[in-house]
Amino acid sequence: MTQCKYHGTTEILSAAAATGAGSAFVTPWQWRKNADGISWQTIITGSPSAVTLNLEGSLDNTNWTAIDAQSTASSKLNHSTSPVPNFIRANVTGLTGGSTPTVTVKAQKG
Repeated sequence: MTQCKYHGTTEILSAAAATGAGSAFVTPWQWRKNADGISWQTIITGSPSAVTLNLEGSLDNTNWTAIDAQSTASSKLNHSTSPVPNFIRANVTGLTGGSTPTVTVKAQKG
């Protein structure tokens, strides 16, 4: 399993063209210790009419809960102030319209 970078940005979802959850990433212990939350950015291409997605967290990599959500048709930057879990992933729950739309999500500490 891939670990998020302690310094810098990690791409946690790469050009998803359909709904569904991406791969899980381990959050570094420094993210959890410092409790600065997670900043996450969506990069949306193909001019969709609507995109909904969740940043999800898990303590055991089995049971997932939305820790932040986004509903937009364009790229956006969010900050989750929820406690940082052991694992994170992006989950595209809706993707409609546009010309071959894709969603990429990047995350970093605080």
